[in-house]
Amino acid sequence: QLLQSSIFVANTVLTRDFDGDGDLDIAAGSSSSGTPVWLHKNLTGEDPMRLAPPASRAYLGGDQIGMRVSFGFPITVTGSPRIALKMGANTVYANYVSGSGTQTLLFRYTVGTSDVDLDGVQLLTNVIDLNGGTLTNSEGGAAVLTFPMTTFNGVVVNAPGPMVQSV
Repeated sequence: QLLQSSIFVANTVLTRDFDGDGDLDIAAGSSSSGTPVWLHKNLTGEDPMRLAPPASRAYLGGDQIGMRVSFGFPITVTGSPRIALKMGANTVYANYVSGSGTQTLLFRYTVGTSDVDLDGVQLLTNVIDLNGGTLTNSEGGAAVLTFPMTTFNGVVVNAPGPMVQSV
């Protein structure tokens, strides 16, 4: 969650890594009876965006190559954002599928019947292409579209299936 503003008198404010994730969190408290202690966990970190790569395996025609982009806070999506992938000598796109209103968005590419990439599909770029859509953060502003470059391991595509090399 993003840091929330609350109206109360804080007698004590601490910044520590309470949850052990390497990012400072904030705890604030008051000596007034009945006043709660507020703990705001920093779930955004230095670079809140993360891309979870697709499962390492061979994909055939009709299979879906899925990946998730986590923002650390809710994102509202309109339209058809997408992520560019390098498949062999071609550029293909994993299209937005679901997740609007949550912190994690799902993108998928459906393998076509002639798609082949035996040395491994990779990201073409580490920027979400809005493709006429929008990504809005929980404060109403435009979401950051750049995520850390991620290497896919073992994501191979052989839609036509095995071919006979010799007889």
